Amino acid sequence: MRTPNLTDARPQNPWEWYFLMQHSGAPTRLLDWTEGGLVGLYFAGRDSAGSHDDAVWLLDAWWLNNHVVGHSEVVPPGARMGMAKRDAERYDRWLPERFDLDASLPRLPAAVYASHIAAGISTQTASINL
Repeated sequence: MRTPNLTDARPQNPWEWYFLMQHSGAPTRLLDWTEGGLVGLYFAGRDSAGSHDDAVWLLDAWWLNNHVVGHSEVVPPGARMGMAKRDAERYDRWLPERFDLDASLPRLPAAVYASHIAAGISTQTASINL
């Protein structure tokens, strides 16, 4: 209810709310990843005081989704426009309805693109791993 006063972002669906929560520091199951190597290096060393080694891991998101979802693709699941309905709904099981107590999450993660609803998400070339 207070979001409109705190950000210019206007989430249009549950996925966009979830991405905005992750970007704003709220606890989620999401793991941020980027397509920009320098952005990855920045975040790997950002909080390092030099007391440990930093690491950048590579992910073949298309291979992962082909293995987990059965399709070699990476999509923004909240973007219903311009996608076939069955393609858009393919990732809904990773974000079940809010009060669906019988919902069970998939055992393996999937990679998706975050909707660029906040400027910081766009500038980081951010993507999300569920």
